[in-house]
Amino acid sequence: MCFKENFMNKDIKVQDLVNMNDYQAVYKEVVHILGMISKGIDISLFDKAFIDVQALFKGEYPGYQGCNTEYHDFGHTLDATMAMIRLVHGAVLSGLQFSDHSILLAMISTLFHDAGYIQDETDTEGTGAKYTACHVERSVDFIKVYYKKIDLTDLDFQKSATMIRCTGLDVNLSKLVFSSFEVEILGKLLGTADLLGQMADRNYIEKLLFLYHEFKEGNIPGFESEYDLLIKTLIFYDVTQERFAKVLNHYDKLVINHFQERYNITEDLYDKAIQAHVGYIKNIIKEYSGNYRQYLKRGNLVEKLEKKLKSKK
Repeated sequence: MCFKENFMNKDIKVQDLVNMNDYQAVYKEVVHILGMISKGIDISLFDKAFIDVQALFKGEYPGYQGCNTEYHDFGHTLDATMAMIRLVHGAVLSGLQFSDHSILLAMISTLFHDAGYIQDETDTEGTGAKYTACHVERSVDFIKVYYKKIDLTDLDFQKSATMIRCTGLDVNLSKLVFSSFEVEILGKLLGTADLLGQMADRNYIEKLLFLYHEFKEGNIPGFESEYDLLIKTLIFYDVTQERFAKVLNHYDKLVINHFQERYNITEDLYDKAIQAHVGYIKNIIKEYSGNYRQYLKRGNLVEKLEKKLKSKK
């Protein structure tokens, strides 16, 4: 069925486009978009990385445990990966040019941008959330070793390391040394994709409750409770809008080019989802501050959180 006919004149949400709970569907769509960007692109490196990152998060990668952070989970990695390829496609449609190899490095960097949350098999204390403050550099450390295993060069590693550092909200991007303008654009696209992917996630608000507990274990100051984090998410939204505009060159808007070309949709579906989340959080704060958990129903995540907290008592 033609996507353009299927989605025309309908109230489409970003989650309607691809089943983000199906990693094979995500892989298929990413590969399809890669083909739209470059018909002759060799995706073997991406294939290898996609298999390996699944193993890493499942606890099947040699030397590592599985992912035990509920906010920064494999679902977030898939969200960021999907947002990244859409942004790269949108950038190409706008006239920006990237080599096939650089695109693949950017996509592999996205897959492993949160590898720093994964504990090695000898680390039995707490969860990966304790690495919240240093997870970006731990992710860089992971790919340094990983790139040697898949025969990528030190220059490839340096490029990917810089891209991954663009996801650090405490990183001053103006002080990063980019090896080329191409790497700078791709790094900023990754920084954008990381934010868009998580904030537009259908279960974003529910997952924020888990984020509070990750911050608590990671000793991240400034959040007194789950509800306090919900309130401050509205401030975070304003911060991200400023970051998109002043730091990330408003590359978030490039995704509209992709939606137009792929689906004949002229809306910014990521912004549409994010605005809906912001509106719902505002409503919770206004009407349901005393029992906010009861109004967070998606994915049965609240029930999962309550069981997890109960088991710790």
